[in-house]
Amino acid sequence: MAAKLPSSLSPHVTTLLSPDLIQLLTDASLPPLHHIFQSYSPLPLVTTRTTAFTPVQHSSFHLRFSNLEHIQIACKEDEETRSSRFIDWLGTRIARRAGKWVEDASQRPLDASTIRTPWWEDMRRCVEGEWTPSKWEGWNHPVAVIYAVSTSAPNPLQAISVLAARPLELPIWVDSMILRCILIVHTSNSPLSKDECTALYNAVKKQHGSHVHLLNLTLERPVSPIPIIPMPPQLPLPNAVHVPFEVPDTSELWMSEADAQATGKFVREFLTQSLLLWMEKSVLEWNEAFANNKRLGSRIFSSTRRMVFGSSTQTAPATPTGFNSGGFSPTSPSPSPFVAQPPPQQRRLAEFATFLGDYKVAVTVWESLRKEGKGGAAILPLLLTPSTSNVSYALQALAPIAVLEPSAAALLSAMVCAVRWEAGVQDLTSIGGEKWLVWAASTADEASTALLIGQAAYLSRLKGSRRTSSLWYVMAAHRLEKCGIKALTAYFLREAHTLYKTSIPKALSPSYAEAEQWPKDRRRKILEETAFPVVLTNIEHSLGRIQYSSGDTESAVRLFLGLLQYSLQMDSAATDPIIIDDFRQALEHLESTHNAGDLPEDLMLPIQFCVASDSKIRLRNHMNDIDTGNPVWEGLETRWSSSREKGKGTLQQASAEVGQPFWVDIVVQNPIEAEVVLREFSLRFSPPAEGTSEATPNTLAVSEILEEVHLLPKERRLVSVGITPLVTGPLGISTAQYSFISKLPVTESLAIPGKRLNETSAQRQDVAYAPPKPLTVSVKQGGSILDVELLDDHEEADHDFYDEDDIILLQGEIRRVFMRITNRGVGEVDRIWLTMDESVSVWVDENDGVDSKNGFVLAAEKGPGDIAFANNMHKVAPISLSLEKFHGSSSLSAGGSFDIPLLIHVPDEVAITHFRGLLTYSQREGPIFFTRLSRQIEVIPTLNVSNTILPNPSASNLYALRVEVENITDELDIGVEYITSLATEWSATAKSSSWMPLMMPPKQMHKISLRVDHKASDGAEDITTLVKERVSDFLLGKKAGSAEFPEAVLNSTIISNEGHPSLSPYLLHFILASRRRCALQTLIAAFPTIPPNHLQLLFPLYSPYALDLVLFWNLPSSNRHGFIPAFDIQLGVGHGLLNEVIERAVESKGKSMYAETKREHELLLRHFRESEWNRETNPVVVSVVPIQSTIEHDFTRGACLVPVTFKLYNYSSTNAVRYILRLSPPRASIRIQTSFPATYTGLLTHRGILLPTEQCSIAATLRASSAGHYALTGWRLEVELGEQGSTASEWITRARYLQGPADDEDVVLVKATSMSV
Repeated sequence: MAAKLPSSLSPHVTTLLSPDLIQLLTDASLPPLHHIFQSYSPLPLVTTRTTAFTPVQHSSFHLRFSNLEHIQIACKEDEETRSSRFIDWLGTRIARRAGKWVEDASQRPLDASTIRTPWWEDMRRCVEGEWTPSKWEGWNHPVAVIYAVSTSAPNPLQAISVLAARPLELPIWVDSMILRCILIVHTSNSPLSKDECTALYNAVKKQHGSHVHLLNLTLERPVSPIPIIPMPPQLPLPNAVHVPFEVPDTSELWMSEADAQATGKFVREFLTQSLLLWMEKSVLEWNEAFANNKRLGSRIFSSTRRMVFGSSTQTAPATPTGFNSGGFSPTSPSPSPFVAQPPPQQRRLAEFATFLGDYKVAVTVWESLRKEGKGGAAILPLLLTPSTSNVSYALQALAPIAVLEPSAAALLSAMVCAVRWEAGVQDLTSIGGEKWLVWAASTADEASTALLIGQAAYLSRLKGSRRTSSLWYVMAAHRLEKCGIKALTAYFLREAHTLYKTSIPKALSPSYAEAEQWPKDRRRKILEETAFPVVLTNIEHSLGRIQYSSGDTESAVRLFLGLLQYSLQMDSAATDPIIIDDFRQALEHLESTHNAGDLPEDLMLPIQFCVASDSKIRLRNHMNDIDTGNPVWEGLETRWSSSREKGKGTLQQASAEVGQPFWVDIVVQNPIEAEVVLREFSLRFSPPAEGTSEATPNTLAVSEILEEVHLLPKERRLVSVGITPLVTGPLGISTAQYSFISKLPVTESLAIPGKRLNETSAQRQDVAYAPPKPLTVSVKQGGSILDVELLDDHEEADHDFYDEDDIILLQGEIRRVFMRITNRGVGEVDRIWLTMDESVSVWVDENDGVDSKNGFVLAAEKGPGDIAFANNMHKVAPISLSLEKFHGSSSLSAGGSFDIPLLIHVPDEVAITHFRGLLTYSQREGPIFFTRLSRQIEVIPTLNVSNTILPNPSASNLYALRVEVENITDELDIGVEYITSLATEWSATAKSSSWMPLMMPPKQMHKISLRVDHKASDGAEDITTLVKERVSDFLLGKKAGSAEFPEAVLNSTIISNEGHPSLSPYLLHFILASRRRCALQTLIAAFPTIPPNHLQLLFPLYSPYALDLVLFWNLPSSNRHGFIPAFDIQLGVGHGLLNEVIERAVESKGKSMYAETKREHELLLRHFRESEWNRETNPVVVSVVPIQSTIEHDFTRGACLVPVTFKLYNYSSTNAVRYILRLSPPRASIRIQTSFPATYTGLLTHRGILLPTEQCSIAATLRASSAGHYALTGWRLEVELGEQGSTASEWITRARYLQGPADDEDVVLVKATSMSV
């Protein structure tokens, strides 16, 4: 059975009626004859034959009947003009019917059972009803013409002769191979009898051929009409052209049953006895000619057959039976520049073979025509098996519209191809054929092309491609919007929105959500969230504008308001201002149509402007409290709670007072890319708990109302709102209220989301959070409330470095400030403590000597430069502020205030830091309240200090320390007064201090040379042993030991030209505080996986290998002073103090089944192995010294022997070493030699033992065979670090080292005397 082709791919038959027959049909209230014949198409069960005489069964066979006069008039119109007029007519028809289509589609939602939408069905019928012949294809070219007359004519035979002799007024490019048939209509009221009619029939058949038919009709009016399929919509003829008669658009036929059967019998006889036979004969002849032209063998065979048997048929008859050539009408349009020609015979062969179902011949010929560029690509997808290779045919067929501005004829041609493909290609969506419709739409903004894209979207929806369908619906809607078809535009946009918002099933394991810790109530929402918000923005914005222009203002307002939520997910700088303007305009229109207060209550703003988590309560009008969100405050509160000063009181935050204002600092952030204004910004309060008070939220407090809050795009700013409480108790600040763009009232929650819950097993297995909490402040009636602020010392400070908001310090400066404490409550305060953050060091200036509570006292019994201190890194305890000393009274009464002088110092090299202090206070044994003090400090760099340490065994000291000091300021002259070295095992001195004090202009550098000697103490071994034990306990998981390291003595050496000044207590306090912070930061960087509080227990403040230098400077121009430290200069040698501990930890830890645990343990051990406490260095330092640097020798007496001394020094203070010095010629080197290598004579191998800190000298002889420079190389030192065993002869080796000469070794110059020359 043949495939079902679209009705537009069927034979086109025209009719030409005599005037008497037209009058006869009009009198009988019947439509034109071609309309009657068309009502019988398609004909069921029609059989055709192929060129191989194989029968092909057609379940239905379509015929297209039209009036020849209409076709002739339509062919005279220019094809481009007609195509443009057809597209415009189709667009007007779509616009007129769109509202009804959308209404029907809304009442009956489309589903998978609906093959075609109403708008697509109408457009398909319009496109398939365009039967006017075209130059680019031959499907609409007439294949037959039926001359119809009635026996009611005065002379029927003459009427037939007149019609048959009438020329066909068709253009030359229309195929002239047309079958001519004659139809005699005999009615019951005809003047001719039946016999006369039979005689007429025979006479006409004898004169005009066998294609003559007789149709007997009674023309009796039936009781009820017969329903028929109306003619497809057709483009009206141009207005300037005279229309022979109008074709009524009717779906009823007033014809009797007998006449209907007779008419149907004629249509079938015409098809089977005339048209099909003629077409089959033509296909046979044309196919033979096509085969002869394409195959050489066939041509030879055909020639031989004609020579032997003769030829019974013509290859291409000029005028077959029943055909006549037509010509141009005088009224035809002028021909185009190229010569128009009728369709080639091969094309008609392919078309006729397609009509007959002979697809084997049709595909062969169509493929041949396609390769020659003569068409065929559009029909092949309809005839071939569906496959992805058909895409190339579709692309070739649509090539004419692949330009910037395609012609109207090309657009119509692509539209016809798309309609045929959608109707005739089997399983179109399985090969991606819905894309072909989008390609056919090109870039033309026409209603018809929009429907092509809309049908592609509908097919993609049925296919399951929701995202693609949504995108194409949007494209179609945009084109329809440009055409002004709002109803269908809105429908397409709603479909796109529905499809895009519909969740796509995702094959995710249920455990995936658990692994990602998604809350159960949000898992479905998270899975359904779209990944392309820009698409939804485009859809909803377009839909909102359509609804607004259509009068649905409320829906438009909701859509515009919902669009703001997508600003958080994409770059919306270009869209947000437009959306805001559209929303404002729509909202104003909505307000104008509603009474005041009648706006919909469910209009909710989808975005939030208030950042509740960053909003804070400020009990006084000072900006210091804005820093309350820093985690430093929590640490200060923890330090206070763990200190011994807290007593029995409970720490409580300061409260607000009834009738006294406080402030809520709300962080407001504009999440969109447009400027907005929040009007009448105020706060609302949550009602108190049940049973606590009868007050309502309106009587709890009074909020300040801010008239306007202007926010630039993406701006983040702080808004302070004043609150005056009216009642005591907890006051919850629950919401913020404002008017968005001065029109929409908004209530926004200020509740802070709860933390993740992990207390119970169920909470740990599932994702659970605590309920959100509003901002809460305690309100009380009276009581003691302290107000504290930090004031700079204006009299002593240089006003060039003073700022009203910030305290500006030079790097390392010690500044005098005042902390002013005021009791603005009604109760007294008896006790006050200050707990400071270590980012700023503080000294309470009591002018009474040293504060013993800080742990720093001068150890007079140790010597003038020795200081005993607690060698640990514990943070400074809270400082008790004496009211007697600073206020002159034991209590601070209401309204009283006093100043406490403070010295501050910033230990870090930072540009910006904060002074943060926690001030705790109480009244006798009552509850302890606290307040916070914060002020920003800006630090200006002044001096850059760098150092280089080198061993110096040849001198009396062990090391040479070179210090470079650079003034990096632009305008300040800085003076260095003196330098102090601090260490437990080392001491730094200078040969001379006459250069002190040192004045350094801007951008100048000065180099200072110091000597460092070892100064042994009794506590060094105790400290290393204790560190070793604590690290061992930590790695083995044992409980930590004592938290205190033993007291140590700090060697202080001051280099100055003014005698021997001593360090004041506040300087020692600042130096050790800076040292503590630097040491802790160094340990945190070396051990990032260990908490800082554990590191403070493992290591002391000073190690035996550390030396600190402190440079004290002053600024004479402004009476400022401070110090710059150079901490942790490493001296001495290390012998892998922690190696044995690490090895025991490796052996004690068994294999873990978790790779992550194993990696963490290996990383921890690596940190200890690479730390400064576990460093390993070669303890022996070698110095090669010749007897003279220049020697003169007479080489006539032989080689010159130069004495050389090797000095070996053991820098280890704990272990002895064994050494072997080997003197041998150096190995060959590829580097350029500028001097001779040294060659030694005499004893070449020297062995020995060096005890701790012992040195020795080894004499050697260098042999110079000629004059020149001799490098003191050619030696190798092998060192074994060890210790004495249990017996005197036992030696335990700990490490081995190999050392050789450096590249810059000394050189001996040997000169030849004049006699030897």
